[in-house]
Amino acid sequence: MRREIPRGVEVLVKKAAVDPSFKKLLLQRRAESAQAIALTLSPAEEAMLAAVPEAQLRAIVASTKVSPSLRPAFLGYAAAAMLAALSVSAARATADHNAEQEIITSTGIRSETAEGRTEVARIVFDYYGVELTDNAGVVAGTVIDQRGDSVTGVLIAFKKISRFATSDTDGIYYLADIPPGKYKVTASRVGFIKKTCEIEVKTGTLTEFTFILASEPCGGIRPDVPSEKGE
Repeated sequence: MRREIPRGVEVLVKKAAVDPSFKKLLLQRRAESAQAIALTLSPAEEAMLAAVPEAQLRAIVASTKVSPSLRPAFLGYAAAAMLAALSVSAARATADHNAEQEIITSTGIRSETAEGRTEVARIVFDYYGVELTDNAGVVAGTVIDQRGDSVTGVLIAFKKISRFATSDTDGIYYLADIPPGKYKVTASRVGFIKKTCEIEVKTGTLTEFTFILASEPCGGIRPDVPSEKGE
């Protein structure tokens, strides 16, 4: 079934995988779950969704993985953003001509172009109330540990411009209206080794970046090493 799952049902399953309250809605009132995110299912999709036994649907949701780059879209309630995110992800994963044609037909977005990536970013961040402008960019991503589990409460700091964000319960963070340029960005939280990386921000675009933190053996933040001074 997983290989044959239609796009509409895939959207519902992926959202349920990252949103516990939506998972409950999907399991209890399947048709209403689609309405909650303004998703129109085809008759075939409605029939498939209604026919899946609850135990099997629970198992499908439990085994569904959503990549960090797609999580922001599926934590919102805009089906258009979720469909666009899935289409762009598929295009990046394959050079297959049919996949490219599907994206062009379903969304009108050519994700291999700078304009296409900007448009996808606008769709994904629309429900956040975040606007992409011609003189700034958006930085977003996920903080995970070495096992791949999300880490909440991590301070993300652009010290050069004194901008900060904190990862949420799903390890997701984002900052809008960042001037273009290269920045040293730190991720720190008690219990993990502080990490510094360089991120380049471009105007009118979404820059995605995932921090992978290692646990601190002593349970604290490691003092800055020489290479991190002067950030």
